[in-house]
Amino acid sequence: MDCLGSEFGGGGGEAPSAGKKKDFAEQFNEAMTPEEKAKLFEAIDYQENIPPTNYPKEFVENKFDFRLGQVAVIVDGAVSLFLLDLRAAVEQRPSASAMNLKSTIQELRMDGCGAEMLRVRDPSKPWLYLCVDTNPLHGKYDQSVQLAIAPINLKYHAPAVNNAADVFKPPESVKLNQLTAAAMSRYEEVKARSATGLAHAVENRSRLVLDIQIQPATIYISEGGVYDANKPTLLADLGLLSVTTVESDPNALAHQDKLHQLMDKAYDKFRVKLSNVVVSMAENVAKGRASLGDKESPLHTLKPTGLDIQIHKCSIDDLRLPR
Repeated sequence: MDCLGSEFGGGGGEAPSAGKKKDFAEQFNEAMTPEEKAKLFEAIDYQENIPPTNYPKEFVENKFDFRLGQVAVIVDGAVSLFLLDLRAAVEQRPSASAMNLKSTIQELRMDGCGAEMLRVRDPSKPWLYLCVDTNPLHGKYDQSVQLAIAPINLKYHAPAVNNAADVFKPPESVKLNQLTAAAMSRYEEVKARSATGLAHAVENRSRLVLDIQIQPATIYISEGGVYDANKPTLLADLGLLSVTTVESDPNALAHQDKLHQLMDKAYDKFRVKLSNVVVSMAENVAKGRASLGDKESPLHTLKPTGLDIQIHKCSIDDLRLPR
């Protein structure tokens, strides 16, 4: 006790306690005026209270992992939709304004009025896979979207569909022409560019890469509106839908003048392909399934068919370029 008294209670002088000692930052702030600190920070290129941004482009500053066991959307007395095992992983590289998102949904289910309506054909594989990538290190594109959806079976159940339709039926006051007018109310202004300006815009436009694969969905509509494997059933296989980016062929543009080459490069080009759409009518589900794989089956009401088109969308505002 005497030692404590001699240290804190008086005598020749009071020694500062450890808790009262000032750190270097406090001493620095007290020793310099705000004007002096501002000049010093400017000289050494330092900004107070702002994190450093001179990280390399490879540096991943933020990383998030997300997992959700189940999401349920239930319309009471009608349908219940379940998304099972949702996962997402996000990486951010702020120094390159880059983000990478990978997400999966393992399984999708839907029941209606207690009956099974929708199931994934192979639950061991993810029903949905999504990958969004911006400003990757290799620099081959600016944005990329990959989407893959696994095949499903959908069994039509009239009571559930009718009940759901009643729930979501819009009020009489909502008119289609009102919705159309609201959608068309926005106006986009464009201006013509010189060939030099067009070249600059083409050089700096974002490059989007799409790779979307939606596997076939098969719809079963049994006689009477309730699925029954032994009743006459209409089966519709909606086919494989793919949307992919089409790269321009430099050899095909070689004979054109520079302006037309620039105009061609101003477009994002996508190929939309729908293949092997089939509709069959059979006396039971087993025969209907067998007919879907037979190109010459007499049970086909729509023989295997498809669609293959290209969509060109201009990414630059220019009066000479169709949208």
